[in-house]
Amino acid sequence: MIQLLKDLKDNPDRKHGDVFCAFTVQEEVGLRGASVLSPAIQPDFALAIDTTPTSDTYDVLMTGTRVLGGGPCIKIADKSLIAHPLVTGLLEKVAEQQNIPHQMEVFMGIGTDAGAIHMTSTGVSSGVISIPSRYTHSPIEIIDLGDLENTVKLASAFIYQSGELVGKNFLDT
Repeated sequence: MIQLLKDLKDNPDRKHGDVFCAFTVQEEVGLRGASVLSPAIQPDFALAIDTTPTSDTYDVLMTGTRVLGGGPCIKIADKSLIAHPLVTGLLEKVAEQQNIPHQMEVFMGIGTDAGAIHMTSTGVSSGVISIPSRYTHSPIEIIDLGDLENTVKLASAFIYQSGELVGKNFLDT
């Protein structure tokens, strides 16, 4: 998010709406930080940036759908939410338009801050970009720097095109 904010600041000619970024706490113990964030801001929509375990090694019993170096993951669903199709659709569209490698993610074993944000107030259309990682929650968690750079590119391009989402909700789809 720090690099994303720098990119937004360094490109003042490019138009976007108000952007709020938050580094939350206690995601792993109930999404507590994110649950107090959204009511204070009342966003039109939300995009969480998180990491996700890869499933491309023989030491895990997963599906092989998230690989290191395959690009950021666009979440479809996890334990805490089904990502809103407007957000997911725009993320996919932007990735394809900008030639940003990406992976689709369904991982029911975890939750993300978007899971708390989407249920606040009258509901917030929410989605997630996940950075694939190995050895999650260990001292040697590993990511691919290309995946990290492409996550920033995807989030930045999403912000610039997100005017399509403002004022829309599930009933408009």
